Amino acid sequence: MKKVKWHIYIPIIISILSLLVAWRAYETCKLQTELTKNSFLPNIQVKENLEYYNKSDTVTNEVIEISNIEGRINNYCSKIITYIKCDFCDKNLDFFEAKIPVENYYIVSHISGNSLGVIETKRSLDNVVKVNKLIDEVLRYNNVNEAVTLHMEVESCLEITYSNLMDENNEIYFLVDNWKTEKIEESEGNASNIVST
Repeated sequence: MKKVKWHIYIPIIISILSLLVAWRAYETCKLQTELTKNSFLPNIQVKENLEYYNKSDTVTNEVIEISNIEGRINNYCSKIITYIKCDFCDKNLDFFEAKIPVENYYIVSHISGNSLGVIETKRSLDNVVKVNKLIDEVLRYNNVNEAVTLHMEVESCLEITYSNLMDENNEIYFLVDNWKTEKIEESEGNASNIVST
């Protein structure tokens, strides 16, 4: 019977086990880094408020508040593009849709300099009054031309860029209108041509 030469196999076995332990340590370290990164990621929230004239039913201003609820944020920047979204249905029931860009709808912007809480406020000022007059004209048009229907609403696409704790650049997009504010995918934000503004 042949003797097994353990002095040759033992170092090989130890080397293989060392590689397995090193790989597990690498995976654990990678997971801990990801958990640390995620715990410091900002939580950006966007909401739109309407301001009324002397507590009447007349809206005089639309205000977008951008807040960071938690996490660290650096190099914050935002861009917004506003559209008048028009839908038209003619007497043959053919449907048409168009988006007309509105320059400087949110004309006043104030960055607070805070990294937590409200970090920026955007205001439309009297632009909302002008749009409401346009909506009244559309309603009159619909009343006069009963065979066709024209509908319009204001819609904005907001792009927020920032750097996180790991100094990685991030972009997030929000769709804002009078009824809702929702986070959208980057492809939808780019489809709004916000990058070019």
